[in-house]
Amino acid sequence: MANLTRWPTRYNPYQNFDIAKQRQEIVLKRMLKVNFITEQEFEEAVAFPIQLKRLNLFYGKASYFLDHVKKTVEQMYSPEVLSYGGLKIYTSLDTRSQNFAQRAVQEGLKDLDEQLGYQAYDLATLEEKRNYIQGALVAIDPRNGKVKAMVGGRDFSASQFNRAISNNRQPGSAFKPFVYLAAIDMGKYTPASIIEDAPITFEFDNQKWSPPNFDRQFRGPVTLKTALAKSINVPTAKIIADIQPENVIHYAKLMGIKSPLSPNLSLALGTSSVSPLELCSGYVPFANGGISREPQIIKYIESPYGKILKEYSNRSRQIVNSQSIYLVLDMLREAVETGSGRRIRTSQFNRPAAGKTGTTNDARDNWFVGFTPQLVTAVWIGFDDFRPIKNKQGVDLSGSMAAIPIWVEFMQNVLTGERYRNFPIPEGIVFVYVDPTSGEIVPQDYPDAQQVALKAGTELPVKDLSKKIEKPDTIAATLDSLENLLSNPVRDSSALIFQNN
Repeated sequence: MANLTRWPTRYNPYQNFDIAKQRQEIVLKRMLKVNFITEQEFEEAVAFPIQLKRLNLFYGKASYFLDHVKKTVEQMYSPEVLSYGGLKIYTSLDTRSQNFAQRAVQEGLKDLDEQLGYQAYDLATLEEKRNYIQGALVAIDPRNGKVKAMVGGRDFSASQFNRAISNNRQPGSAFKPFVYLAAIDMGKYTPASIIEDAPITFEFDNQKWSPPNFDRQFRGPVTLKTALAKSINVPTAKIIADIQPENVIHYAKLMGIKSPLSPNLSLALGTSSVSPLELCSGYVPFANGGISREPQIIKYIESPYGKILKEYSNRSRQIVNSQSIYLVLDMLREAVETGSGRRIRTSQFNRPAAGKTGTTNDARDNWFVGFTPQLVTAVWIGFDDFRPIKNKQGVDLSGSMAAIPIWVEFMQNVLTGERYRNFPIPEGIVFVYVDPTSGEIVPQDYPDAQQVALKAGTELPVKDLSKKIEKPDTIAATLDSLENLLSNPVRDSSALIFQNN
């Protein structure tokens, strides 16, 4: 230790053991000369074999996670017990996943610094660093609820504020899946239901509200599946106005959202703030068939003598019908394939996946919450002072531009070596093709036919193709192909009812 203060790098025993050993003898001789030690103590110290402990290469890689664990234990016991009580604290953290998470956030934010016109973060002063864009990442295993990785910011030394847990920000469109789940599970809508995407003004609590679409365009009649996959605001607002905000709040709470949610129509567009941890937790049931799992960070705490002082149970329960969950899951898969999350595919992430982007007003918050059967990961990007996220050209960045690259980088690495797994399909689910502008059943080769998942027993109208096809034998063949496709009899001339095969 006396050596290190003079020249830490040169006398670092891990880098220059022989030089450090020589310096040790110089210090010991000086101690002997001033009678601080005896001749015998000097000889014993020089002869004592030095064995260097293995370096903890993980040190500093999970500061936000560990800080949260420390604060939790301090609240349970005391700072003194935490520091001097000899406790052994076992957590859910996976060091491999954490390393990938840390690297993905760091590299992703560096790329954003360049897009935003900031100088390299490492060259900034401590005060300047506090004005840089921030990020958070949480990854949860949906099979058991364990938090495998957590990043609460880009630099713990510059800011100890944990944005993964303590930072409640508006989720934007990343909240929409809870609206669609409520609508479907209540039995009022199906993925094939048609809603008119057109300008509308709502009057609610003596206020008027005209929800805009993100791209300022209106598409006319669309299916629910299209509305969620393309993240269209107007249909979502119409749904919450129909089923009432209180019901959406009920389902969001069931799924794992704990923060207060305001019972107004704009809730549908994600105006009530949540943390990355709870939003990630709220998506867990979408990945595992409707089972809510309490996020587990601490598994158990032991005394110095091996006695378990506190054990955290892994609480879970089936909170929503697995069929309802799957219908929303299927729509979230479409969001990844052709909708707001399609950048995942253009970034060469080819595993079965689903998810939703979120971008708030003026791009103050960017989100992507996506998942595979093995892992649910939420990424948030934003400034601590709520500044809009604009590039050097003054263009707003969306969740697709800012959050998805970090998500892809993390998931590509952490799932390396994992078997490709698809989402299981629960019993009682059927698939049909519909006209995306009318919701009517059509053949698979019908122009722009959209495949939708439905609960068995759902009744849908069949499109009358006779107006577009002149040959009667072609009409008959088309209807025959529909019956063969569905493996169900036509109950009447205008509707099909889907039953279990």
